[in-house]
Amino acid sequence: MKHIGKKMLALMLAMVTTFSLTGCGAQFDASGYTQAVLDAATRAEFDKYIELTESTPEEAQAEYDEVLDSFVAEFEGLSISDELLANYRQLFVDLLAKTKYTVGEAEKDGDMFLVPLTIEPLKIYEGFDAEVEEATVKFQEDLMAEYESTGEIPSDEEIYERSFQIVYDIMAARLAAATYGEPETITVTVAQDADGLWGISDADYEKMVSLLVDQNTSGEASTTDDAAAETTEEDAATTEETTEE
Repeated sequence: MKHIGKKMLALMLAMVTTFSLTGCGAQFDASGYTQAVLDAATRAEFDKYIELTESTPEEAQAEYDEVLDSFVAEFEGLSISDELLANYRQLFVDLLAKTKYTVGEAEKDGDMFLVPLTIEPLKIYEGFDAEVEEATVKFQEDLMAEYESTGEIPSDEEIYERSFQIVYDIMAARLAAATYGEPETITVTVAQDADGLWGISDADYEKMVSLLVDQNTSGEASTTDDAAAETTEEDAATTEETTEE
């Protein structure tokens, strides 16, 4: 259950790269491009994205929903209620919407653009592991007390439902009371590919996502490089794990 945070991180990366639109033309706006990617991925604000890609609002919304649906699919097979699945889906939407970033003015550097991006990391995971561990122990004690009282053992479906409800309640409460870390400014490189289309590198996407939400669950200091490395290692594997972990 404690791995849900990493699943969310991997899906944030998936959301951002889903909207890794490309642009072309002599008057290419690198800052506007970067803003459009982030706004579409985190705010479901598609106006600039649609302008740059000439896609429709329906197409943009479908891409956004596809990533959300992939998050919900992580829970399939666990007999979790549709209501709780919908709550987790909305939790991911709310988490994305709470991220804070400011896109600065791009500077031309040879054949590429350098875009300053200032991020205030969303802090919801500090002490998360310990809180989940404590709640899990209490849940196990409650199950034992119920068994001793009634002689009945809850079904697997009921145990899964109650377990994931506990984690959801913890995350929802933390998100509602979320704070932000010190602003950190990174430089995003926007360059052209062989076809003359502009884009952001995978490494920069990973760096952006690693900063949007502070993944430090222990409360100890962590570095941006450590977070970025963890994102790179976990993103593919996390989307394949089951929530039984």
